[in-house]
Amino acid sequence: MPTHQAVQVESTGGPLGLVEVQTTSPGRDHVRIDVAACGVCGTDRAIINGAFPGTAFPLTPGHEIAGTIAEVGEGVEGFTVGDRVAVRVTKSLRRPRTTFAMFETAGETSNRLEAT
Repeated sequence: MPTHQAVQVESTGGPLGLVEVQTTSPGRDHVRIDVAACGVCGTDRAIINGAFPGTAFPLTPGHEIAGTIAEVGEGVEGFTVGDRVAVRVTKSLRRPRTTFAMFETAGETSNRLEAT
């Protein structure tokens, strides 16, 4: 199976480390993004330092991502391999997970807000 590099934290309070992880194909209604840049913010620092009990480790921090679509899963519409995307994944009390994606296709920029 192919691999890629990721920055991970092995346990609560642990240091960031560069590791090889398996590259998996996206499931139905998902895409795989080749990440060009990823923001790690104060929320990530809090998660790493144990502010959110029950966090599963190892953890790849970062929820503000920019890159290109590398692979699309079955059922995906509106995205194709090579599209440039910026994604911000957040959790809220109202929705389990909200994903805001800004993507650019053929020079046109669009916004999409999806709850999953």
